[in-house]
Amino acid sequence: MSLHIIYGTSLDPRQLMIIVIRDKPLVSVSAGVNPLDQVQVVKGLIEAIPAEITLDAACVNAIQSAHAAYDALDTDAKAILDAADVQKLNDAEQALKDLNQAEADEVIAKINAIPTPVELKLATRDSIESARAAYDALNAAQQALVPAAEYQKLTDAETELASLNPGVAPATPLDSAQAVKGQIEAIREPLD
Repeated sequence: MSLHIIYGTSLDPRQLMIIVIRDKPLVSVSAGVNPLDQVQVVKGLIEAIPAEITLDAACVNAIQSAHAAYDALDTDAKAILDAADVQKLNDAEQALKDLNQAEADEVIAKINAIPTPVELKLATRDSIESARAAYDALNAAQQALVPAAEYQKLTDAETELASLNPGVAPATPLDSAQAVKGQIEAIREPLD
């Protein structure tokens, strides 16, 4: 659990606070706070957005915090904020959206590479398992970018593969890890 509290430099901490818990920014702005102070806090958060946008938690958190703080501004405060700062925030959000879409597109390509109808071949099994592992590695926002039809194709392929070889359930990463662990333990020689 990450907890970051950011205060405006000239503000009473009880007036404006941005709290990030589990990468979800929560913004609280008290009535009567000077719009210039609010703008300075938002400007600082936007300036803290890295020049290179990545999917790491710190970068995503910086963008989400700046966005939440911007959304908390009233109309007057938003009018004071420099257009270049707003553009930087919009550009960062678009870059993050594009990165998430690129991750989802990789999974979609793996799913589309699964032959239909599924033929019982090692390559087909590997293709299905690779697509599943790639999908499971996506975060929730990226998974939401995978169209339902593509996801259905993956689950249908898993079901069809399982029906072609009923004695073998589709492997999971945990199954694979346990199989390797078992093989390693099987070759250990006791020390005398």
